[in-house]
Amino acid sequence: MKIPTIPSRYLVLADQVVFSGGSFVLSLSLARLLDTHHFGVYSALVLIGYLLLSVTNALVIQPFQVSVAGFEKSPSYPFFSLFIQILLVVLLCSLYLAFTATGWLTGFLPATFAPGIVLWLAAFLMQDFFRKAFLALSKPGLSLLSDVLAVLSQIVVLGYLWLNPGFSFSALMNLLALAYVPSVILGLADFQYSEMFSGNWKSFWNAHRSQGGWLLLTAVVQWWTNNLFTVASGVFIGVEALGAFRLVQSLFGILNMVFQTFENHLLPEASRLFKLSVEESKDFLKASFRQNGWPLVAVLVALFIFSQEVMVLAGGAKFGSYHMIIKGMTVLYGCILIGYPVRLAIRMMLLNQTFFIGYVLAFGFSLLSFRFLLEHFQLWGALAGLLINQLIMLIYWNKQLVSHQFNVWK
Repeated sequence: MKIPTIPSRYLVLADQVVFSGGSFVLSLSLARLLDTHHFGVYSALVLIGYLLLSVTNALVIQPFQVSVAGFEKSPSYPFFSLFIQILLVVLLCSLYLAFTATGWLTGFLPATFAPGIVLWLAAFLMQDFFRKAFLALSKPGLSLLSDVLAVLSQIVVLGYLWLNPGFSFSALMNLLALAYVPSVILGLADFQYSEMFSGNWKSFWNAHRSQGGWLLLTAVVQWWTNNLFTVASGVFIGVEALGAFRLVQSLFGILNMVFQTFENHLLPEASRLFKLSVEESKDFLKASFRQNGWPLVAVLVALFIFSQEVMVLAGGAKFGSYHMIIKGMTVLYGCILIGYPVRLAIRMMLLNQTFFIGYVLAFGFSLLSFRFLLEHFQLWGALAGLLINQLIMLIYWNKQLVSHQFNVWK
């Protein structure tokens, strides 16, 4: 009897659900297990992890995803990428240690050498590399298995912490680092090591260097645009506020996944129609927004009305006073939803420079305004800054679309 093969697209979808669902459960569980201060510190470390992840993705995994097909006759290329990834992880973790040792952000980040934090950062970066590399190598089953192992290990850690509530923060980070070990071992064991040093490493390096510079610049600007107000809230308001922001961002991560699913589904079809007819692609984007937007609007309205109940349910009574963050985020996501056809049109028309400049403009506003907004308006200032950022990008992107005779809002 022949065992049916699961289509790759379902494995990829399942992998995304496992990854996003695991992150959601971990964040909400730690919000309840930790006090507001230590959850804020953990949230700061997560943000740093994602910043370092944007660097490794830009310099290693994104060029790998694009170039692996071109180097398919060079079996040593996957090992080259793994080698560069390991070197970069060692460098980034060393920079983290050097930065925290200065004591600039004592109370915001641990200023002493914490092996668990460094191991967690390294394991986090390596596990993400393997899961994405397996997808690029057309091995979605291994990517899914990697994420399943990580999530199951995290669940075991959470169970242990619930049964032993007197744990220290260093013990938490040690355990979270260990939770990634099975996935990293799987990645090392099943990676491709054929003829490790036989290929043209100079060509590999040139490919990563030529692609990585622009990707790194874009990734860093996007990270700071999205997170400057969140990070600054921890500095100017308190690390507890940063934790509350991260908790709400975890809640809205489900909507992010919905938006990403829409983008992955709608963008190829919109691009196909654009090649045939500009008007048909425009009508498709408008119709898709009308069809898919109203259920999301209903969700946002419900979150706005019941913000306090949702905040307490997610993080416990200690986070109840931060429920205004949910109200602000519902307005922000409403703006993102309204402007999503604009974002899709920019990507469909391959206006990559326009896309980047929009983020640069928003980042420039953030740099000029974050101190004033946070010092005078506290959390409301942070939320206002995030909303204005989004409006700046959407207005600029739409202006560029109009200049190309493509107005999705008309």
